[in-house]
Amino acid sequence: MDKELADYILLKMQSDYDQIATDFSATRAFPWAEMKHLVEEYVQAGDRILDAGCGNGRLYQLVKDKKVFYEGIDVSPKLVKIAKQKYGDHFAVQNLTSLGDYPDNSFSLIFCIATFQHIPGEEYRKQVLRNFKRLLLNDSLLIMINWNILNQEKFKPYLKKSARMLPGLDKGDILYPWRSQKPRVVHRYYHGFSPEEMDNLLVEADLRSEKQYYTRQGQEVAPEQGYNLVTIARKN
Repeated sequence: MDKELADYILLKMQSDYDQIATDFSATRAFPWAEMKHLVEEYVQAGDRILDAGCGNGRLYQLVKDKKVFYEGIDVSPKLVKIAKQKYGDHFAVQNLTSLGDYPDNSFSLIFCIATFQHIPGEEYRKQVLRNFKRLLLNDSLLIMINWNILNQEKFKPYLKKSARMLPGLDKGDILYPWRSQKPRVVHRYYHGFSPEEMDNLLVEADLRSEKQYYTRQGQEVAPEQGYNLVTIARKN
């Protein structure tokens, strides 16, 4: 994907989520089972947590009583406003491709839940992962959940037709409709990752892949059954 198209998609994503913010938040009232399990396994008292792509802040529900520092960031000002209304002043508007406001080694754990899939183009994905690496303390973890786009049947028609809707998309890219904004349908950009592609991106960012697996309602399953791909990586 060329930079001009990637820049367009980044701006479109902010506009899309601002447009659907209220309806989107209503569908994300509760954390996924995967989120609960990951918090239980990896969050410890004293952690400094960055929720990168926080949306309406639902991850905060799981960590607020665990004696941690938490900050949620999102590209959508309207979603950040909703998060603040729900949970207080723990949230800020930030673009993951440019996190220069944060000093090195600021966080002991970064969650990126259903957000990295919205980053267009290989170069921007590498940039985001390099940003995460810079912000992490040594020997700390990055935990990501991304939709299992490449293996779910419902996404296969979009893998075929999205390139016709927006020429220049990469293999694995889709434009997926959000249909509540009648009469207009909002087509959000997603990229489908294989574990191998994710491993390669992590290597480029000098992060070490520790574990990848597919999940369905919180249970580890085969690729063709999974709703999400969980990726756990460590800063060397």
